[in-house]
Amino acid sequence: MRKTLQNPGLHTEQLCPKKCLHWWQAQSLRINRYLALCGLGSRRTVETWIQSGQVFVNNQQASWNTRVRPFKDTVRIHQFTLQPFPFLLYILLNKAKDRITTRTDPLGRKTIYDDLPQPFRYLLTYAGRLDRNTTGILILSNDGDLLYQLLQSHRQIPRTYHVRLNQRLTRRHAQQLLTGITLNQPNNQPITVQVQNIEWLNDAHTECLITLTSGQYRIVHRLFQTLGYQVKKLDRCAFGPIQAKRVPRGQWRPLTLQEIRALHNACSLPLTPTKQACILTNTRQILHILNSWWNSAQPILRYLNVEGQRGRVARRGPAKP
Repeated sequence: MRKTLQNPGLHTEQLCPKKCLHWWQAQSLRINRYLALCGLGSRRTVETWIQSGQVFVNNQQASWNTRVRPFKDTVRIHQFTLQPFPFLLYILLNKAKDRITTRTDPLGRKTIYDDLPQPFRYLLTYAGRLDRNTTGILILSNDGDLLYQLLQSHRQIPRTYHVRLNQRLTRRHAQQLLTGITLNQPNNQPITVQVQNIEWLNDAHTECLITLTSGQYRIVHRLFQTLGYQVKKLDRCAFGPIQAKRVPRGQWRPLTLQEIRALHNACSLPLTPTKQACILTNTRQILHILNSWWNSAQPILRYLNVEGQRGRVARRGPAKP
């Protein structure tokens, strides 16, 4: 995958197996999603390119509702032809403490992407957030449909946390957690959150495993604060069928095909043979293909002034068709 002077850009088709190419060509993507899959930013931030008239599809200026057939239609910004990263990646990160769940931090603090290969900052997004000092499982992927479904409340995806409290959790309060606790929501209706299971980890009853299906903001802290406790340590050790066993803190690994299939089943999403052909599960292969993509993508992203947060886009002059 090399940039040529005659036709510069991201030409990823040659990296893509034929069966994988068939899956992509069967898709019809909104232009903002397509540009996000090319590494230019989130769906919302790449709309800057579209609104300023710099994106062309088959030599026609794109609008916000333009749809693209990957590897069939030709998409350009300035002189660059853009094709999406052709593979689907599903990554488990065992988040370290003192990491912000974001791509870049205006205060210069370390983010989860500092523990990942640099191209992941442009290609992958995460399913939900963990607080700065919360550790444990984060799922990252470029499969937006799956990430969206994982965060839907009606899917009831269980999350299991290892909690350390500042004092003994009484049986009465444990029963309240299992029955359900009502929490006030700023600018919203109160919600009732029910813990599915509590498992004690020490005789003092200050450490436990709790399982719940809510992914609300700081939900575990808020539950225990309502009962008068302070959470001293919080680690997410399971997300749905995925566990962080044998993954050191601050390290990552690709999900296995069995784990990816389990996530699809949990979200009632099909995993077709053609989609499966697009999935990479071997670490060495992932790094090799990422390196090939990065060699072509880096000069283009630098020219277009796309920062590592997948979103800060410079407004260059209008492109010509």
